[in-house]
Amino acid sequence: MDRKIFGVPKQNHDAGICEVSNDTVACVRLSERYTGCKHERHIGEFIRQLGELKDPWKLYLSCVYEHDKVSITTSWHEHHLLHAYCGFYSSDFSDALCIIMDGYGCHTDEGVEVMSVYTFKDNKFDSEVDKVYEDTYVAGSPARWVDNTKSIGREYAKMCEEFELARVGHGDFAAGKLMGLAQYKGFENKLPERYATEEWLERVDRAAQLQKSSEQKVIDIIQKYVDKTGIKNVVLSGGVFLNCVINYKILKNLDINLHIDPVPSDKGICIGTALRGYEDYTGNIPPRFKDVYLGEEWDVNLEGWQTSKAEYSDIVDLLEKGEIIGLYQGRSEVGDRALGNRSLLYDPRLTNDDLNDFKRRETFRPFAATVIKDHVREWFDVDESPFMSYAVDVNLDKIDQIPAVVHADNTCRVQTVTQQQNFHFYNLIHEFYKTTGVPMLLNTSYNIAGYPMAESPDDALGVLKQTRLKYLYFPELNTLVTHHS
Repeated sequence: MDRKIFGVPKQNHDAGICEVSNDTVACVRLSERYTGCKHERHIGEFIRQLGELKDPWKLYLSCVYEHDKVSITTSWHEHHLLHAYCGFYSSDFSDALCIIMDGYGCHTDEGVEVMSVYTFKDNKFDSEVDKVYEDTYVAGSPARWVDNTKSIGREYAKMCEEFELARVGHGDFAAGKLMGLAQYKGFENKLPERYATEEWLERVDRAAQLQKSSEQKVIDIIQKYVDKTGIKNVVLSGGVFLNCVINYKILKNLDINLHIDPVPSDKGICIGTALRGYEDYTGNIPPRFKDVYLGEEWDVNLEGWQTSKAEYSDIVDLLEKGEIIGLYQGRSEVGDRALGNRSLLYDPRLTNDDLNDFKRRETFRPFAATVIKDHVREWFDVDESPFMSYAVDVNLDKIDQIPAVVHADNTCRVQTVTQQQNFHFYNLIHEFYKTTGVPMLLNTSYNIAGYPMAESPDDALGVLKQTRLKYLYFPELNTLVTHHS
């Protein structure tokens, strides 16, 4: 029987709806992409965009799906188990140890659940190994679950209080900014001039202290449970594993087969909810998903915009002139990272000061690179990173060639790409490689600071209209949009 399963998790941020249809993870709609409010707190706001009825779920289904064989699963609980489902069913493992480490934690009767450990066997959930609770809530800490103590959480809270980090953008969901700042330890001379003050140098020290402590404790925790279970296939999920620096240290220091959930934040919970619901309703093993291009399919209407036909080589010419290029194609990426469908692109051989200014974000923050997989070892210390999960060492002889994507400590957050994975994005990078000898492009999300990544064509065109971005490329249409006529 044809059945649609909808995963609708009840949580107070990163709301979304995942559809499993015909035994496939068919579509994910993140609320923030529709309401324009980053980390949108309530799914109801998303649903209200579609009209007004007493029954919001019926409203959603009637407006969007027109299908009468529908099951909806919601969850207040099992938050970490839903992370595990999203992580495990995006992996290639049939058996695995799943470790969930959560920056905020899940509130339960026992306290704040900050870490959970599960096993999967023969492609199915097997057992709960352990849970760790903390009874004090320290908002925003990327490492408050460490040990079974509150020492790291207290450090982070103290740092926020002393340096008023929220005032400069280090508030909720700030692990990425903390991580980027920590990497200036030992490279303080590379801090942008506006941050070269005693106050900011002290912030670097504190951020680095927290980052380093977290790295070692995460490694120790993973090793502990590998030893306990004897399982070397390890899946990691939860907001802590948005920290690409920690992920790379795990990859380099542990003898395990590692898979990082491609959507480790709570934006992946709707996927886990749908997969768990599929299992409950059908009794079958949930389907796997191998990429995160799971957004809605949209029709593109460019009426009223100035357009021209463009080939890959035309875009390369613009990149070589230092232009920022918006890239819009296909279905959007689920999660927090642009992987070539909703991206801003830039020549990695240039400095990135102009791009940081365009993004309206702190200039100490690094940018990522998307590199052709077959060439990644020539430039970086990694074999594969399709979901931009690792911040890796740049090969010493290549550092000076790609300054726009090399961070202060000579690392780079890397996405590898193949033609099969993303046809047009690969071909564009390959054209750039043929021209320049550099098999990569700087790749950052198509948005400005404080706003979610573009979902619809209208979202993308709106960024073009409201900012100083000059070019938006639609490779499927061989079309370049310049400005509104």
